Amino acid sequence: RAEASAKVLVLPPQRMAEYCSERMEEVVRGNDKALLLDLTSYAAQAQARMGKHLAALANEEQVLKLAIALDLPFEAGVSANNLGELNHRLGRKEEALMAYNKGLIMVEDLPLVRLHMQVNAAHAHAKSNQFETASKLLDDAERTARKANMKTLLPRLYRAKATVSSLQGDFGLAQVAALDALAMAEELRNEPEQAEACEILAMI
Repeated sequence: RAEASAKVLVLPPQRMAEYCSERMEEVVRGNDKALLLDLTSYAAQAQARMGKHLAALANEEQVLKLAIALDLPFEAGVSANNLGELNHRLGRKEEALMAYNKGLIMVEDLPLVRLHMQVNAAHAHAKSNQFETASKLLDDAERTARKANMKTLLPRLYRAKATVSSLQGDFGLAQVAALDALAMAEELRNEPEQAEACEILAMI
């Protein structure tokens, strides 16, 4: 377990995927479900970084099953979110929405994880032309973030609102949201978020 945790920090994706494959049989034979979850998750991460989305998807589905079996709601929620992202990259819109919706239920009591997942789910809904659902998800996330004083998440939320409005063709509203994202990022002195906001403004 310690070795795998260290390897994932230093190995490039290709070598990490190979390492996981080399150790998988041993872990399965040892019947350590928690370690199997970790190793399968590391393999999925490495494959996703390599662009091998189908292989990553298969491993991530196993991670979700293990997390549910071990009663680990945080890990299950993160895995469902990863499944949503992978399906989204593969152009499987319905599967992505199903994964996000399943994940949102799993992380009901984990507000920070749920907020990140709501942003991802909103983007997926917008890509499927479900703009009303996307807007409701983001409005709910913003209310929760403000109530819990999670200001660091607001730039990303506003960027998501700008993206949804752009996809809907409302570039005026998109510009307002992107400017809000930039202002909040400047207030937080978050330079990567400032750059993201400027990129959206340039696109608009």
